[in-house]
Amino acid sequence: MTTSPINAGVFGLNFGLGPAVRGYSTEVPPGGQPPVHPIGNGIGVEGKTGGGKGVHGAASADAGIGILAEHTATGRGLAVKGRAGFSCCGSSTVAAGQDFTSVNNSAVTSPLRLMQTRARRSCSG
Repeated sequence: MTTSPINAGVFGLNFGLGPAVRGYSTEVPPGGQPPVHPIGNGIGVEGKTGGGKGVHGAASADAGIGILAEHTATGRGLAVKGRAGFSCCGSSTVAAGQDFTSVNNSAVTSPLRLMQTRARRSCSG
């Protein structure tokens, strides 16, 4: 814990290329040991803020990835609740009666295809 505006509350460093900080949320069977692989529906790592970034990931090497969202089975690797912004992809409008639009950008090796889907429930729920 810290009250510093520039220092981290938690800092991890790993010189062996493994994770510097890892978070698990799991259920432990009654009388049992914590499972090797997390089970249950908890949140492994959470970040919250009023006006800043809840979670920030950055990479400086060309092959680096700032944030990787991965699902190792058949579920979604990334779910966004609220608006999403993409700063280097350009923009376009999906025309009425259409379900997609293409955005050509020199930073993308082929046209980026954005899909429009109808919401099944309100975002306020």
